[in-house]
Amino acid sequence: MIANLQLLLRFIFGSDSSGCYGLLNNYGDFRYTFVKEKMKELAFFKIDLKGEFVFTKKIELKYKEESIRLFRAYNIGDNYFLFGSYLAKDKKTFTILAYPIDKKGNLATPIEVLTSATFDEGWYNYNLYQDDDSSAFYIWSPDKEKDNVETAFHLHGFDTSLNHLWTKEFKLPADEFYRVDKMIFKKSKLYVLGRIPRDMDVKRLEKYKLSSYDLITYQSAHETITLNTGIAARCFMNLDEQGNPILAGFYVKELRLKYDSKYLDGFFCMKYDFKSGSQLFSVQQEFPYEVLTEFVSEKKAKLGGPLLLDLDVKSISTRLDGSMYIVSEHYAHVYAGEHIYYNYQNLIVTSISKEGIIEWFKTIPKPKQSSIMIDNIKFYSYLKGSVGDNVYFMYNENYDNPNRPKTIDHAGLINCNDVITSLATLDRKGNLARQTIFKEDNPKNKTCIEPVNSLKLSENTFILYRTSGQDAKLGLLKFEK
Repeated sequence: MIANLQLLLRFIFGSDSSGCYGLLNNYGDFRYTFVKEKMKELAFFKIDLKGEFVFTKKIELKYKEESIRLFRAYNIGDNYFLFGSYLAKDKKTFTILAYPIDKKGNLATPIEVLTSATFDEGWYNYNLYQDDDSSAFYIWSPDKEKDNVETAFHLHGFDTSLNHLWTKEFKLPADEFYRVDKMIFKKSKLYVLGRIPRDMDVKRLEKYKLSSYDLITYQSAHETITLNTGIAARCFMNLDEQGNPILAGFYVKELRLKYDSKYLDGFFCMKYDFKSGSQLFSVQQEFPYEVLTEFVSEKKAKLGGPLLLDLDVKSISTRLDGSMYIVSEHYAHVYAGEHIYYNYQNLIVTSISKEGIIEWFKTIPKPKQSSIMIDNIKFYSYLKGSVGDNVYFMYNENYDNPNRPKTIDHAGLINCNDVITSLATLDRKGNLARQTIFKEDNPKNKTCIEPVNSLKLSENTFILYRTSGQDAKLGLLKFEK
């Protein structure tokens, strides 16, 4: 066990070669709201890989009498920079701040990194990016005109001292429904995945719109390549080691009305050559029935189609031999009266060869639960690691879940009084093994691992985040083959 923190630890922001760093606060979770007036300060901490505190530095949350919103931290050059933002009382001027902290914990005067005199709600969605070699730093901010839809975005370039070097505006396609879904920075190149919905000619379903995905690539020279997948789908993007874009997701042949839901028919994956824009391969396949029904009840298995509702790609990873595995999760949020129910279910792993051939699908059973609290992702999230060709998944389970019969659709509630942590191992051929790795021997401790708040140091090393009452515990986990 690395440490027992007496404050609520809400973020482990990142790591460097000497340990991890993040924020401590005393007033609960402020990820989605403005900092309340009663929160006067935070503590920025650094912990080394032996579990010892290097320093903790209190930071006063007061700047020109304004409330500070949502902090993030980055290791840039010789300093850590703690980022925040505020909207001035005139409701027009929006400012992004950075607090420099050196490696010994000394705090310098805040820097006004970027200011906009014409505030737009899109500024709340600004994102920060770093090149792979940490030689440059970028801030991206969208502009929104109507219906909360992005019409353009600005990219701001900085050096490692956060001196503002340049600003570039990128106009999005004229279609008013165009949306930016994902952005990736790699080797001074910006990859943007957007979508343009298109109508399907299906009676009684005019309210539904599917998306055909375009991949828009902005190079450092600001040249643009547009690749139309030509498929109606939910999509996820990542890059291989050479910077070639990989798109994966789920497609539908048509819209069908049943239980007032959209159905997904199968899986697709496409890979492009970045330099030429040519397609290296494209593959799509319907899911095998036995994969979808392996860990569900016979009643649900007979429904067939609904098993593919609300399935999203979460990650795309490449192996040493050039093949890849793609992890998808059954997740959905459903509006029901005054509440939104968040559903967390099984994982599906797809293996694809470097030539673009689907090798196998595999279902990893995970607790199925509906909750009206989005914070329950703390319990239902998972950690993914790898060593060689083996992939590891760690997640919370009930005591009887790992060995439950496959025919039982288990829906036990995860809570801190009844939690174990399971490890699922998937080898190159798709063989699955599961075991218990952590078990709470004393339920009164109410200790639970929160994978979503844990930190990935490398593909096989993690700093685990556990909660026990109002304390947080950190532990170092390393997967070995």
